[in-house]
Amino acid sequence: MTPQEVNLLEADLLPKGVVLGSTHAGILLLVICIGLSGYSYWLQSQLTPLQSAKQTLSERVNGLRQTQPDTSDSLVDLQAELEQLIVDVRQQDLLIDTLNDSEPELFSAYLRGLANAQVARLWLRRIELRDAGEAGFMIALSGAAAEPRSVPQLLHALAAEPVFTGHMFRLVQIEQAERWHEFNIASTWEDAS
Repeated sequence: MTPQEVNLLEADLLPKGVVLGSTHAGILLLVICIGLSGYSYWLQSQLTPLQSAKQTLSERVNGLRQTQPDTSDSLVDLQAELEQLIVDVRQQDLLIDTLNDSEPELFSAYLRGLANAQVARLWLRRIELRDAGEAGFMIALSGAAAEPRSVPQLLHALAAEPVFTGHMFRLVQIEQAERWHEFNIASTWEDAS
């Protein structure tokens, strides 16, 4: 009897690495754009309730300014409530300005820029975009990275995105946590002229 060999290791049965093709990358980019558009639409839908809340707060502030308190204790209480209402109105104004119809693509552009600036083993946990009035437009990012050198790589990747042109990152903090390096980055808009 002649021994017979059987090859059980067939190349077709071995696991293969999956390479993301241009079609899949296009679909992924489309899904991201649709998600960003949905988020932008949601932010715009928040504008009307905020404007009515601003009007209500403004009316309460005006009402408090016109009332005359009976005692000095109630004057102190009313003054504290008035100051809190003024702070609330200012915060509502900032939020309304941020959601202004004149710049509906503003958030989408920044979020697209962040999505394009990918760094391996770096995760964003908090993204804050806000209009700081005369101080300019500010962005703050917080997250974690496996290696501290990933944070400068993120800054380099952001610098390559046109939407971040003119941003000066004035705060860069990196701290060692248990398993990761926690980081905070904050910027302000600087007038290039």
